[in-house]
Amino acid sequence: MNMMKNINIVLSGFKDNSLSIFLSKIGINVKEVVDDNTNIVIAIRDKSITTSSSKIKLAKEKKIPIIYYN
Repeated sequence: MNMMKNINIVLSGFKDNSLSIFLSKIGINVKEVVDDNTNIVIAIRDKSITTSSSKIKLAKEKKIPIIYYN
């Protein structure tokens, strides 16, 4: 049984095909749009992205956890 089956992640500010492939292999869905089914947003730590990204703004409105990385 795959415990990751219903996890939906959105990437913001970057694209990483190898990360997307890895996440898909373990059963995590990588989506393009933040919606009510999004569990986590992973965003690059860049001031221009974190203040202007519609994905980040929507995640904050919906109280979806955001993980930042450099």
